[in-house]
Amino acid sequence: MPFADRCVAVLDANVLVPFQKRDILLCFHHAGLFRARWTEWILYANGCRRS
Repeated sequence: MPFADRCVAVLDANVLVPFQKRDILLCFHHAGLFRARWTEWILYANGCRRS
């Protein structure tokens, strides 16, 4: 089982808004270090609503 399949992180509003933190965490996610997750409510609260 790959390491990222065992490690899941919920990315809350406080890491999605400052772009530096968000970019670093998403780079780690894409590198397979963990699986990033967030909820529709977290996206809505940050103005990232889906149309």
